Amino acid sequence: MAHILVVEDDKSLNKSICLFLQQRGFIPQACFDGEEAFQLLYKHSFDIILCDIMMPVVDGFQLINHVRQLNKEIPIIMMTAKEDFQSKALATQAVLGAVRDRGLKACVVHPSGILGPEDFAVGETTSTMIQIINGEMPAGINGSFNLCDVRDLAQGTILAATKGKSGHCYILGNKEVSFKDFSRMVSQEAGCKKNKTLPSLKTIPLFGRPVGKTSPQKGNSSPDDYLQHL
Repeated sequence: MAHILVVEDDKSLNKSICLFLQQRGFIPQACFDGEEAFQLLYKHSFDIILCDIMMPVVDGFQLINHVRQLNKEIPIIMMTAKEDFQSKALATQAVLGAVRDRGLKACVVHPSGILGPEDFAVGETTSTMIQIINGEMPAGINGSFNLCDVRDLAQGTILAATKGKSGHCYILGNKEVSFKDFSRMVSQEAGCKKNKTLPSLKTIPLFGRPVGKTSPQKGNSSPDDYLQHL
């Protein structure tokens, strides 16, 4: 049974992560900053470290450097709140560069659309589902995206940390679903009103022009004009 050190300064998120791990047979140890993690690492033995990057006083990168001086083999899973593609790309390059140039033992996981009953962070896909159920999204642009149960993603991340090959990247995904089908499934399961689906971004101005003529707003019509009149 794996002992996991959870280093996360957000107490609510830390508690949720520990609960998730505990329900799956792991033994989590919560701590809330890098200094506390140092003390625990000196006193106890852990099988995996789950660590936030952005923390006060001692950040995740400083903690990693210290851990590697004590233990070069323990798997470390890094968490980050950065959601933009540029930050993710730079982070991936930094990790792979460290593997190549400094002998860091690390791999990278790329999760797809996160969805599930235990998505405590409420990711973008789960948030979209909640908006549809609550009637807060009257329409959406049709497209496709990959969905994967958050519980499978969590297990896949742990497996990557314990069994993955250093310097490799792993895409954690499942099935591609169109927004139209996703909306239909949500409305069927939740018993909520199905939202409208627009074919593509290019078609919105075509619908928006006649609506804009009757709109009290001045100036050229926009996608917002159209959405407000649905």
